[in-house]
Amino acid sequence: MNILLKKLLLTVVMFWSTLSGASDLLSGSGVFVGVYLADAKYEEGDVLAVGGEREVTLYNYEMPLAGVVSSIDPVMVESGDGVYYKTYIVLKGRATVKINGSTTIGNFIIADKNGRGRPIEKEDFLLNGYKGNSTNIIGISLEDEIDKVVIKI
Repeated sequence: MNILLKKLLLTVVMFWSTLSGASDLLSGSGVFVGVYLADAKYEEGDVLAVGGEREVTLYNYEMPLAGVVSSIDPVMVESGDGVYYKTYIVLKGRATVKINGSTTIGNFIIADKNGRGRPIEKEDFLLNGYKGNSTNIIGISLEDEIDKVVIKI
C-alpha cells in the first residue's frame, strides 16, 4: 500500500472514530491509541491521569495513570456543559514523553509530577519500595535524552 493511501485510510479511521465515539484505534505507525475526554488541551508527551472534570487530566502524584498524549491533535468539542477535548492517549507502541531530568537507554520512565515522567534505573526501581507496584510505570526509554524521550509502552 502506498504512503498516500495509508494516510488517507488513517484519516478516514480517525474521522470515523471521532464521529462514532470509538474508544480505540491503531494509528498508521503501529501505535495503539485510546480516545479519552480531557478537561483541557494537552500536548504530545504530556502524562495524563484518570480524573479531573472529564475522563483524564494532567498527572500528579498518587493519581491513577492514564497514559501519554499521542502526536494526534486533540479534537475540541463544545457541549451544553462546556468545552472538552477528545484526546488520543498511546496505549501500546512508541511514544514521546516529557520527562523531568535526563535518561539513558533502558531506564524505566515512571509517572512524576506536573504531567511529566521521571527516569529511574531498574535496580533503583526494585530497591526503593516500588517492587510489585507497576501502576506508575509508563514505559522504557529507547534513547539517551533530556526533557523529552521516545519510549516503548
